[in-house]
Amino acid sequence: MPLNFALEALNMLIELFRLSLITSIPSFIIALGTEQLHKRLSKRFSLSWAKSALISTYLTVTLLIMVLYSLPLYIGWAESPLTGQSMPPELQPIALDYLMFAVFFVLKIITTGLIFSILLLPLIFFSVYALEKAREKEKLPELANKFVAVFATNVLAWLVLLFVFPWVFGGLLYLLFWG
Repeated sequence: MPLNFALEALNMLIELFRLSLITSIPSFIIALGTEQLHKRLSKRFSLSWAKSALISTYLTVTLLIMVLYSLPLYIGWAESPLTGQSMPPELQPIALDYLMFAVFFVLKIITTGLIFSILLLPLIFFSVYALEKAREKEKLPELANKFVAVFATNVLAWLVLLFVFPWVFGGLLYLLFWG
């Protein structure tokens, strides 16, 4: 029994690090782009670090949400039986329908982006802390230190998401697509 528990715990840790590594690669690419935006915002508007981090995170998250929210619409349109055919006149939307859809689409993206940005802010603080610790301890290139910081942040995020607050994952998906 204890050996089985130890093997399961070891397997859990291996899977946690594997999941963190898989999600670290796109997170790292996004973080590099957001870092450049952060530097430009803080230099151009002379903002504090926290304000510039929140604004750059908000802009990046809003863009990602816009892509994620629009993707099912495009896929659904492409696979629709009405693609290439005209709609029946009673089903055709009017200009007010398009306007209301656009207004709700923009409001949903703005509010969802704000919520996700506020939720990501503690992880950004931890990432900066991990980056500073990696710079102190390791004599690696700057890009490698940034990847280590992103990986450590992903491990922390998955630990919190899977083991501390497991019900949050469903709520975040609900907020993203249906909320």
